[in-house]
Amino acid sequence: MSQDNLRFYNMLVRLVQNNRLFEERAAVKKVWEKDGNILFDFYFYRNHKSYIFDAHYVRNLTDLTNEKLYKTPQIFFEEYLKENRSETTSEKKNVIIDKKIFEPLDIDIVIMRFMSACEENMTTVKEQIIYDYICRKIPETGGLSRQYIAAYLSEVRPNEDDFYQALNLIVKKSPEEAEELVRETVKICQSDGQLHYNEKLYLAELLQILRQNGVTSSVGI
Repeated sequence: MSQDNLRFYNMLVRLVQNNRLFEERAAVKKVWEKDGNILFDFYFYRNHKSYIFDAHYVRNLTDLTNEKLYKTPQIFFEEYLKENRSETTSEKKNVIIDKKIFEPLDIDIVIMRFMSACEENMTTVKEQIIYDYICRKIPETGGLSRQYIAAYLSEVRPNEDDFYQALNLIVKKSPEEAEELVRETVKICQSDGQLHYNEKLYLAELLQILRQNGVTSSVGI
């Protein structure tokens, strides 16, 4: 899948083919207009392949991240264009903010970043999950472009020792904060449709540390 930044990475797409309606979980890589037709470039997680569809075959789309339903592909296309214009405007502002803004999430970012790359398959989807988490937990990052945060994350390359050091510090978190971190980390690992061996191994370590400190996660893996 393209490494371009994706806003719409967690979508449920309803498609019509041969008079049959079916659903696919997908990322929307790109949407554009050509000769009066709207075209979608979808990346399907089920088979890890990209396909281009004419909007006539798209019934509707749901953003599973915020449960927003786009009743028609035209409505989604308008939203997509608005997102792109907004991001372009933000980039032109050239906002420069000290990276210390990320310090409250140092532990979280090390754990999530390590887990996202432990199988050497870092993807835009995983990066987007971390980006959304940072923006949700630190509202001040809302003025930063996705490219800025992506550049910051690319510099965070924790090794196994860094991961275990972060696990030892996770006890500083409240049970609710720890639970949220686990949920997002599991989401990262499952973003390609499966849990790989190393992901299972390190997730088990994370859950064990929490259990030792009286935190039982409700995340089932």
